Amino acid sequence: MVQYECPGCGATLTTAGSKGGKVDECPRCGYKAIVPGPWSRRRILAILWALAVVIVAAVLIAMLLCPGGTWPAADPNAPLP
Repeated sequence: MVQYECPGCGATLTTAGSKGGKVDECPRCGYKAIVPGPWSRRRILAILWALAVVIVAAVLIAMLLCPGGTWPAADPNAPLP
């Protein structure tokens, strides 16, 4: 089952997962909307979490590799590379 919000009236609609990508009509307002795939919201959140983990890991590695534990550009008088 897939739950999604009607773009026309905001009602929460529930339909079979096999209707993903097909047109469904809202029984409340009659708006015809494309049913999202059953994985779309879950997959997007998973990708965003994975991206956040990669960014945090990259920042932590960069902080460990910097001498003295500070960013090279932290000194405003430091010459540009």
